[in-house]
Amino acid sequence: MEKNGHIKLQSIANILLINIQHIDKLGLWNGKMGVILFFYHYGRYVDKSFYEDVADSLLDLVIEAVSRSAHSDSYALLSSVGIGIEYLLKVILMIYWKILINTCREVAVGLHL
Repeated sequence: MEKNGHIKLQSIANILLINIQHIDKLGLWNGKMGVILFFYHYGRYVDKSFYEDVADSLLDLVIEAVSRSAHSDSYALLSSVGIGIEYLLKVILMIYWKILINTCREVAVGLHL
């Protein structure tokens, strides 16, 4: 990514970090779940686990809040949080799948297969 794009992403991350306590909604499009996805991706992009740790903490808060108020919240909120969690699981599985494939290739090369 060009330097200007990197600076913009860094600015977004900083603004979110400063203002996260003011975001009351939990959903994917206008709440903490969207911020969680941003921080996971941004943390991988800049290769800093700090942002992933922030996302982990926020995800714990979102799951706790949803479980406490599931009976009173709308289906839209529950589904948007669920979509975010499903997306994270797919990303994690893809990462580990790539690691497994690369490891198998390295073993095959080492065994001259």
